[in-house]
Amino acid sequence: MKLAGVFTSMSYKSCIISAVLSLVAAGVHYLLVKFDKDSRSTAYAILALLEIIIVYMRFANFNVSIALFIVPMLSLLYCERKTYYIASLIGLIGMVIGLFLSKEHWGKILVNETPNSWLVAYGISYVIEFLLMFVVGFTINAVINWHMGITYSDRLVINKREEEIYKDKLTGTWNKLYIYKAFTKFAVQTNKKCSLVVVSLDGLQEVRNTNGSSEADRAVSTFAMVMKQIFNDEKHAVLCHTEPDEFTVLISEMSSDLNLTELLEMLKKEGKYNLKSDAKYRAMKFYAGAASMPNTTMSFDELRLMADNAVLKAR
Repeated sequence: MKLAGVFTSMSYKSCIISAVLSLVAAGVHYLLVKFDKDSRSTAYAILALLEIIIVYMRFANFNVSIALFIVPMLSLLYCERKTYYIASLIGLIGMVIGLFLSKEHWGKILVNETPNSWLVAYGISYVIEFLLMFVVGFTINAVINWHMGITYSDRLVINKREEEIYKDKLTGTWNKLYIYKAFTKFAVQTNKKCSLVVVSLDGLQEVRNTNGSSEADRAVSTFAMVMKQIFNDEKHAVLCHTEPDEFTVLISEMSSDLNLTELLEMLKKEGKYNLKSDAKYRAMKFYAGAASMPNTTMSFDELRLMADNAVLKAR
């Protein structure tokens, strides 16, 4: 830019110093990432170093106003609102310091301007520009966080129309289609090792033959209530009624000190108690099996096969 005559006020010495400072900042950032790549302090450090370079370049008569907001703009890449706020504060402080450091230069070379009059006039315009950019950046950050929240968080977001597709009307739980959606959400998108619990009801057809379809449906609904009680504390558990005589639970992350064995023991105890409490259901039995993903590359069919084999062993 200096060679091309675009930056007439900046010296070659300032260009070289700016380049050296940039290389130093890059080296510091490399070391910080290498030793503590997940720390937000690493982000703040490099953003602060970048702002120092920009303040120096401003002092050296580098006159590109977009550079005043480059630190907050780059902080959007971290997809975190707190980082954006801190980066915006760093950028604002750097802008004010840069304006003070460069006011003498611009007050001298501009006609009918003194350093203080230039500082007031251009300072106000720069602050207004900064605030407008801040609002735009905040909007971008909000959209990014919303999208990331839906895509990568532990929430499955569906609308009312989709709820009709994925809801099981008999039990009020989710249906077979939803278990695949949940697995894609947790195991694929959020890259988590999920666990799958399969519970198979035996004797349901006998209840239907002896007492009618309504009693068979009531037996399924009763057992669904037991399942909801057992997995209620596990906020990451997705309970689905996948077959007329089968329930499936996908657990993306254990939210308490319980493990799968303890959950199955609780289910065994509560399930037997509720079925035996009604004479119509005493002939019914249920078998439960569970499997956990050894790695995040396992497919749903592979995990399901492991859980089905566990059910067969339980039988």
